Amino acid sequence: MQKLEEEVLMKDPFIRKFLLDEENYNLFQAYQENPTEEMAEKLDWKFQWEHTKHNAIAYLSRAIRTEAINFDREHRKYVHRFTPTLDRPAEGSEGHTFKDELESTINLSDGVETRIEDIIKTHSALRDAIGSLTLQQRRILFLLFFEGLAEKEIARKLGSSQQAVSKSKRKALDKLRREIDGGNDIN
Repeated sequence: MQKLEEEVLMKDPFIRKFLLDEENYNLFQAYQENPTEEMAEKLDWKFQWEHTKHNAIAYLSRAIRTEAINFDREHRKYVHRFTPTLDRPAEGSEGHTFKDELESTINLSDGVETRIEDIIKTHSALRDAIGSLTLQQRRILFLLFFEGLAEKEIARKLGSSQQAVSKSKRKALDKLRREIDGGNDIN
């Protein structure tokens, strides 16, 4: 094996990484000073070992990434197939879930439990219209108008997105308008 120029070798990124290890660099220097067949074999064996290690790590890295992607795909498929019952859309409910249909009670900041219908006792048409809303819609309107929270705060509190809160608020207000306009009596 002929004497190798260090400058030429340092252009190759793998060789550069190989020579950054102090033990490998010392072995290379020893070969440069005494280029015997025995030193060449030691250097070659060490280089092949490092190259094999590098290839094994690269293979394992790709395999782990591929398995992670496959696991994520299968997990999403499983979650989609086996959605909890309360999160499934209720039949004939315009996209509302069973969770939305649960009893409408909301905790106020001072710890008193109340229903939004109890707050608006004087307006029968409005009370009836609010009674026709889903639990989620009532919660959103209560937090918006009685607690004074912004849509982002409501979304954070309910574990939803701001867009979903905005859409639910809009649907609830539209439904209230229709119910009240159809009744003609707001008192």
